[in-house]
Amino acid sequence: MGLCPLHRDHNPSFLVDPAKGLFYCYGCGRGGDVIRFAEIYHDLKFPQALGLLRQWRGLAPLLQESRAFLSAAAPPAWQGG
Repeated sequence: MGLCPLHRDHNPSFLVDPAKGLFYCYGCGRGGDVIRFAEIYHDLKFPQALGLLRQWRGLAPLLQESRAFLSAAAPPAWQGG
């Protein structure tokens, strides 16, 4: 347990379970996964939090990755390609 980074905390109340990939604060009652933590800590919506975490891990933005995948894929059979 440690001090919660989500609120002013004077007593250890923040718990992280790395095996499950979850956090919970007994002081403020907030909890969730790493995406939820990024949403709360950085005051972001889900898509922005996901993008931030992808950037932090050194991954391409999801839209860019999707475009690369789709452009490399064979044309659908219904297009006669």
